[in-house]
Amino acid sequence: MVLIDGEPAATGFGRGLIALEPGDHLVQIQAGASAGYFPVSMRPNGYVWLSSFVPQRLDATLRGADFLRQFPMAPTQAVPRRLSHLIDMPVSTAAFFLGAFAGIAATTALDLSTWIAAAGMGIFATASALAAQQLTFLAHRAAVARAERRLARPLPPAIHAPQPFPGGSWRLIDPQDRAVPQGSEGMAVLRLCLTFDQTPHRQEPHLPNTAPIDMTARIGEEYPRRLRPSIFGPKLQDEKRDARRAAKRRRQFGEAYPPEARPWVDAPLVAVDGEPVPAVWGINEYRLSPGEHQITVVVPPPPEVLTGDATEIALDDANGEYSADLRTDRPAVLNGMARIEMTPAESGWELSRYSASFTLEP
Repeated sequence: MVLIDGEPAATGFGRGLIALEPGDHLVQIQAGASAGYFPVSMRPNGYVWLSSFVPQRLDATLRGADFLRQFPMAPTQAVPRRLSHLIDMPVSTAAFFLGAFAGIAATTALDLSTWIAAAGMGIFATASALAAQQLTFLAHRAAVARAERRLARPLPPAIHAPQPFPGGSWRLIDPQDRAVPQGSEGMAVLRLCLTFDQTPHRQEPHLPNTAPIDMTARIGEEYPRRLRPSIFGPKLQDEKRDARRAAKRRRQFGEAYPPEARPWVDAPLVAVDGEPVPAVWGINEYRLSPGEHQITVVVPPPPEVLTGDATEIALDDANGEYSADLRTDRPAVLNGMARIEMTPAESGWELSRYSASFTLEP
């Protein structure tokens, strides 16, 4: 889920364009967990290219900035390019025809019979296509390995502008920014790293453990009537096939059908000494007066558009408090992790259950 200034703007994987008003905006990514974020300054008729990466397997044991670094987000020019898989088929096809011509030339030079020449041409063409496919595969692996080594090194950190509020100021810190914060002008520094992880929801008995839709169907359209069955028509339910697919999905992504709901999570609610202050899912830096401050963090309820009359909301354990003694010569760091469970309703348009737990610790 792509959020602009906290509001959902797009969803899905791939490459896309989002039109924004001129000015400063915060781009955030949520992918079953709090993920990357980056500030953009849009000029009239200008554009900004960003790249974001989501791990296939999330390490939920990490905390703080280490958790967020699993989701690197940076300007596209700072990210190494990867080979496109679209070149596999053209390269293999070209190698096939080159191998065929080589086979024809070789068999013609040897003055072999027609059948032997045809067999030789086929062998040359097939071997060339397979060799080109393997070479392309190796090139992919080399490019991906190089890109991952590059991404393992620190990316250029983003600089977020501070925003004042009564009694202090707030600004976001890029997870790639490893600089030690320093107090200034008699103010102490508190870094509050807030993250959430969407835990697998419990299986509801009325929801089938199979794929919700057949991807060969066009959503919202009826199948045309044909005199004979179509390979693109609806298929009979195959419980063994569905079980294999569900098991494969669980091995790959840690969840089975039906897939978990992927709605967005609103910004956390943070208060300092009882007064609300700005906050997002990420590394929040507050500059406050030295002394003892009471920090309160509350996991927000689900967005209203995702709730209905039958939605069960359980947020009794979705808050944390901490008394921080702030000093100008020593920054304080607190890590908060929320475990949020979202169970989709049978309609698919809203949630049947939304619950969360939260821990806040140094």
